[in-house]
Amino acid sequence: MNLNRFTKQLSVTRLAGILLAGILVTACASGPGSEEPKGVPSPFSRVTKEASWYLDQVDDQKPQDAFTWQILAARSYLATGKPAEAAKLLKALRKQAKSAAQFAQLQLLEAHVVLAKGNAKGALALLGKKPATKLDVDTDKDWYLQRAALQLDNKDRFGAAKSLIALDPLLQEEALKENHRQIWVLLQGMTPATLQSLQDAAPPDVTTGWLQLAELVNQYGAQPDQLVRQLHLWKRSFPKHPALGDMPAGLDKLLEVELTTPLQAAVMLPLSGNLAVQGQAIQNGILMSYKQSGGQLKVKFYDTQAHAIPALYSQALKDGADIIIGPLLKDRVQELMTLKPTIPVLALNEIDKPVTGDKYYYFSLSAASDAAQAARYLHEQGYRQPLVLAAQDRIGYASVQSFDKAWQEASGGRAIIATFGGRQEIEGMVRSALSGKAAAGRIQPVASNEAEQHNTFNGIDAAYIVGNPTETRSIKPYIDFNVSQAKGGLATFTAARGYDSASREVLPELNGLHISDMPLLLGHNDDILQQVQVLWPQLQGDNLRLFAMGYDAFTLTSKLQQLRASPSLSLSGLTGQISVDPSGVILRQPVWGVYNNGIVRDGSLPPPATDTSNQTGTSNEATPQPDAATPEQPAASGDNTDQQGQAL
Repeated sequence: MNLNRFTKQLSVTRLAGILLAGILVTACASGPGSEEPKGVPSPFSRVTKEASWYLDQVDDQKPQDAFTWQILAARSYLATGKPAEAAKLLKALRKQAKSAAQFAQLQLLEAHVVLAKGNAKGALALLGKKPATKLDVDTDKDWYLQRAALQLDNKDRFGAAKSLIALDPLLQEEALKENHRQIWVLLQGMTPATLQSLQDAAPPDVTTGWLQLAELVNQYGAQPDQLVRQLHLWKRSFPKHPALGDMPAGLDKLLEVELTTPLQAAVMLPLSGNLAVQGQAIQNGILMSYKQSGGQLKVKFYDTQAHAIPALYSQALKDGADIIIGPLLKDRVQELMTLKPTIPVLALNEIDKPVTGDKYYYFSLSAASDAAQAARYLHEQGYRQPLVLAAQDRIGYASVQSFDKAWQEASGGRAIIATFGGRQEIEGMVRSALSGKAAAGRIQPVASNEAEQHNTFNGIDAAYIVGNPTETRSIKPYIDFNVSQAKGGLATFTAARGYDSASREVLPELNGLHISDMPLLLGHNDDILQQVQVLWPQLQGDNLRLFAMGYDAFTLTSKLQQLRASPSLSLSGLTGQISVDPSGVILRQPVWGVYNNGIVRDGSLPPPATDTSNQTGTSNEATPQPDAATPEQPAASGDNTDQQGQAL
């Protein structure tokens, strides 16, 4: 697991400031004030008076109280920048000390004096080994806080953590929560090997408990189901650990997850009829994931084209299913959810009005979700004003709405939208959209000290195409023709739906197109891809994506609760980086590649072994055509047939 998902990076200066400035409240000294103490306070309680006031309280007839008042006076001198006066009092107090507690108090006071004179190492040496004698709470707090701050300044993270762990029983409420957060941040900066080597006491030792907690998050963070199991085992070993009352990084939510793992899955897919090929692609993905997981979860398939959903649901319950994967088609999903299933459901599509519940999950490969992800990606990459070009159909409208909503949430602005009713309208639509009229007044001016990150054309710095491969192939050249190529043209993006990954044709007009797709199709899972090509060579393009969906869906079955309980967790799947939002929607982060002469590659990966490798399914025998230096006017296509395909 990436530990930064659980904690923020520690700032040494910030933590030292927190420890010394008062977020942990009662232990920190302050400058003199007007508040008058009641009775004889602790020698290391909050300083509120001038040194002279404390010295006036000294009564030689009460030597123990006199000792305390003089320590307070010395600390008041330190608080007002008079270390020499404090040192004189310290020297006098050495002659008066009689008990072990008084000698310990002088040791702490000396550390303050030495530190005030600029000798941090000397102060830390004095505080390194705390006397075993019993001290009052305020003195203990001051000792541990001062030592933790000095250790942190000395880059001794574990020493600082141990000091804060020793401080923990002395704190309450907000101070206790802050202390736990600081302990966690300190330990998360250590390697697993270091965490393990520092465990020198057996459970239920508190320090060992903190170390083991950090270690298991390091080890199992990328395996949510294992992390839940390990957290429960940790709790058994440390049943009274202070972290249980205030678990760091949302781990308390994972501890609330019951240790329930499904035993049998009912998979509802179209395994006959006109969508049998798609259903079988998902089935193959589930079967491969089942085999690689060791077959701990039994699987039984049900054909949604052969029987009605109510009958299949009833049969699945009789067969002992305790989780349902599917259905695939929207209307079948809607039909199942109206039955209010009593077992968890991982639907393989979204519905217009989702039925929510802690057992219901929705996993889809919709163009709308791709568009939302694209909007967030463009914003992260520093683009300021995107143009969205889409067909006037159900998929186009849904994608436009999804993109614009995500863009507003990320940037506070609006995307420019352009739509077309038919391919004959594309040329005019592109020309009008790029004219600059739509962008007028929308772009925020670039500050004088800030350089533009990307090429712009009439205020637009990115174009996102929502269309099928034929539409994308028409739109991209028109963009290139209308935009000056002198500075590299206009960055153009689309999703996997916008190109045919199974095509053997090289399309120079798509060169430079940024395409989001699944890691499986962009070179991240070559070992699995090779197995697929041997077992099911017919799986290409969209069917290969459905295979990946089935694979990830089965992988998710034992992890859904954990991922939902902690949205910061994610796992690497064939379809992308996967997480679950609180409403049960599966979020999928794809990867981005760039098309170049028939090949789409993710630039973050090493280059292929040879230049003839084929990442999109194009033939190695295809001869790439050279890129044109300047785009020519696109020729009108005689093919007026849209390749929209049937939406699942």
